[in-house]
Amino acid sequence: MTVHSVKIDGSGRMVLPAPVRRALGIEGPDELLVEVEAGQVRLASRRAALEAALEQVRKYLPADVDLADELIADRRAEARRE
Repeated sequence: MTVHSVKIDGSGRMVLPAPVRRALGIEGPDELLVEVEAGQVRLASRRAALEAALEQVRKYLPADVDLADELIADRRAEARRE
């Protein structure tokens, strides 16, 4: 793990060093998710947060289950009942 030092200006803004932006896949204007826990700040790209959430969901789903297909099948079955 590489540690970078950044300065925070009077408005609370900071500049992320280029290696950090590259590691997060940030190439231009973007948004980051900020989490504060136990006095530490964690930054994550939305893509990384989504991948982490999907990884958690996959733990509880069989590999052959496609939630989109199941939702479509449920909606079609509901439409047939109406």
